[in-house]
Amino acid sequence: MMIAKTAVTLLLLVVAGYAGLCLLLYVMQRSMLYFPTAEVYRSDIEVVRLKSGKEVLKVWQLEGDNDQAVLYFGGNAEDVALNIEQFKRIFPGYSVFLLNYRGYGGSTGTPTEKGLYADAASLFDYADKRYKRVSVVGRSLGTGVAMDLAANRTVEKLILVTPFDSMVNVAKAHYPLLPVSLMLKDRYTSVDKVDGFRMPILVVTAEDDLVVPRKRSDDLIALLPPELVEAVIIEGVDHSSVCANPVYEQAVRTFMGIAEVIDR
Repeated sequence: MMIAKTAVTLLLLVVAGYAGLCLLLYVMQRSMLYFPTAEVYRSDIEVVRLKSGKEVLKVWQLEGDNDQAVLYFGGNAEDVALNIEQFKRIFPGYSVFLLNYRGYGGSTGTPTEKGLYADAASLFDYADKRYKRVSVVGRSLGTGVAMDLAANRTVEKLILVTPFDSMVNVAKAHYPLLPVSLMLKDRYTSVDKVDGFRMPILVVTAEDDLVVPRKRSDDLIALLPPELVEAVIIEGVDHSSVCANPVYEQAVRTFMGIAEVIDR
């Protein structure tokens, strides 16, 4: 009798602990998904202050000399300003806009899935009024933002770097014992947005990505129109180092139809 009572008590403690952990993660989930960066200042780079609903976004602008623009949506902990020099090199002649999501890098507000989608749409609408063709680059979390934008606006070309099929599936890979499909608020379900895509798409994945498991990228690629997709796997790099590899730069330039720029 005593053993049975002890077993029941232990079981109740385990259940209570599990429920408490789930509750804690549910409450804290956005602080575990979004890691806003501090504002940085550069006097040599133009800044666009853009309204998105009630928020004001800080957007870095690299002014080009043609009628084409590129919008960049970064990862969940990324200071997008760190891409400025590389993007000058990759996209010569293009006007490039690097978005600080709401709550990031001098933009007001607090990040949420719905909010980031609205920010991306506001930036696209701004650029679309000024440029003939607008292409989009998303990296990591930013691929979810880019996918939503491409489903709702006319995007010239789409580049997805370390993308995922849904945030729910990524979370399941990292927390297999938790009911994340019931808990997750911001789901970024890119797989539900591929219908109707007509733009050329470049997908870049990292061979050793431990943040976004390869299956999550592969399952998204499998749903994209095969005649429109070019998939590049970069060997020997992980989630953080993929964009520093010269294969990445060359793949993007080739996809965009840009001749290689040789530093002199």
